[in-house]
Parts: sequence; C-alpha cells; structure tokens
Amino acid sequence: NIIINSKFMKNNYLHLCDKNYNSEFDNINLLLRYPWVGVKYTSSKYRVLLLGDSHYATNEDGSHSIEEEIRFITDKESTRETINCAINNFCEQGSSWNMFNGLLRTFTNTTPESVKTFFGKVAFYNFIQEPMKYRNSKPTAKQKREGWQCLAKVVEILTPDYIIFIGTRNWYGLEHQKLGELKWEGIKISNCEPATGSIYTSIGNIPLALIHHTSQGYNPLLWRNYLNEKAPKIVSFLMK
Repeated sequence: NIIINSKFMKNNYLHLCDKNYNSEFDNINLLLRYPWVGVKYTSSKYRVLLLGDSHYATNEDGSHSIEEEIRFITDKESTRETINCAINNFCEQGSSWNMFNGLLRTFTNTTPESVKTFFGKVAFYNFIQEPMKYRNSKPTAKQKREGWQCLAKVVEILTPDYIIFIGTRNWYGLEHQKLGELKWEGIKISNCEPATGSIYTSIGNIPLALIHHTSQGYNPLLWRNYLNEKAPKIVSFLMK
C-alpha cells in the first residue's frame, strides 16, 4: 500500500472530479467516503459506475496501518485521493497499482490523455466500506450485505446505465435482501466465473457485471471481449 498525499504530487488531477453530488452522498449513512465522479460523468452518453473491492489499511510490508485505517474511516475524500494518485502515477510513471493497470488496459491505451479522459467520464468507489486491515483480509457477510444496501442508495443518486464490479467475491447479499438478481455464466475466464444481473431501483433495474479482479492473473483482452458481448455500447463508450 502507498501512503497517499495529493499535496505533494507533481500534478493534481482532482479537477477531473465532480463534487456536486457531495450533499446527496452525505445523506447515505453507510457511505464512509465520497465516490469519485468524473466531471463528464453526468453529461456522458452512458453513465458507467465502477466498483472496486475495498481499501486496504496496510503498510508497504502488508502489516496493519492504524494511520491508514483512521484516514479511510474519517477522510471522506480518501477514495478520490486514491484515484488522483492513480492518475498521477500513470501520467508521471506510465503505470500504477496492479488493479488500475488491469482496469485501464481493458479499455484504454494508458497514455496520460487516455487515462485522464477515462477517469473524467466514469464514477468509482469501493464496495466494502470498512477498510481491510491486512492484504489477505476478506469481507464478512455483514460487510457485503451493507455494501449492497449502500450501493442501492448510491445508484439512486448517480443513476448509472451500467455497473462493473472489479472482483466477484462480494456477490452475497444482493438476492438475499431482494435488492437485485444475479446469473452466473457457468464458464470460466482466467479461472474466474463471471456473473451478470441487475440491481433494483426506483428508476428501474440497472444492469451490472461481476468480473475477475483486475490485478493478478487478469487478462484485459479476454475480459474486454466478455464485456463487449454483454454490453457492446458500454465498452465502445469506455474505449473512446
């Protein structure tokens, strides 16, 4: 894990984030951190919400960092600062953390302009709200249920056209709470079985896909092809 402080970055990309939803996000008790919302998300032809797994409150050696845990719990801007840092890493170093490397290579050529364009038009936050204390920590069933409850309220605000989950382990709680439905594909890509479905909202059912986590063992081309079969217009939009 990398300690993030956007003040000391060579370039700050928080201007790519739209903060106009903050007051609405403040009404969601389960939401600990503001989602990243690209400045062009609201006006985009398609609104795409990306769901990461969770924040990890760890030091570089994988040990628990109390300071990072406190930051992720108390600093509502910490997810945005993480995206800001990821963009900075791509623009200054040509790469970032494995998760973002895999995600961006699914839809872009990872040039600085492509990366800025991508994050300027999508929304992103981490599904599990409580930060994980160790690299091998796993969310509890309660945390997953609350993640779905939180998402159900976030989508009422962001009204996405499509949701892409980075990782498949947080499926539990959607159908159990009658918040939506899932269908597992019965096939494996990179040794991971994807799922598609929808989450129920007052504005209609919003389609979603659960894919392989975009880090270790992830193949961007295979998963781009899979998503293109399920939502070709969304993939075409993300690749522009």
